Amino acid sequence: MSKKKEEEIKETVEETNANDDYQSVEEVKEEQPISKEEEYLALAQRIQADFDNYRKRNVTLRADALSDGKVEAVKAFLPVLDNLERALETERKNGTTGSLMEGLEIVLKQMLKSLSDLGVQEIEALNKPFDPTCHNAMMQIPAQEGQEKGVVATVFEKGYKMGDKIIRYSMVQVTKP
Repeated sequence: MSKKKEEEIKETVEETNANDDYQSVEEVKEEQPISKEEEYLALAQRIQADFDNYRKRNVTLRADALSDGKVEAVKAFLPVLDNLERALETERKNGTTGSLMEGLEIVLKQMLKSLSDLGVQEIEALNKPFDPTCHNAMMQIPAQEGQEKGVVATVFEKGYKMGDKIIRYSMVQVTKP
């Protein structure tokens, strides 16, 4: 609002107060006609603010969609990673050596590095206190001698997270509390 308009409103309020017929500033503003220029300026400012909010909202939505897409892609590759790790573990137990084992180990390292580059981290579970926010207890067993209660004894399936978002919970066996 222009200074001239504000001064007119103040004068009107002062005159009204002098006559003991009190009106608030808002009532006086409503009675004063608003010029077309001021009306268009206010409309343009509202439209500009709406557009700025729209742009900010779109940036947030786009970032969320990208993050969700990464999570879905990683979820699709986790079973492949699990099977590759199982195959390598089995062949190590069988004593298999040679170029095939070396090749599988290289592929595993590459896959783990790619996941790490995407911000994916394995959820530590074995011998850690059970945490229901990132572990899924499948079974309970009695604690062995010297073993704490409420601790993860076995990991059936590794869990992974990306930042604070859990991609897959660790499937674990827990000692009875």
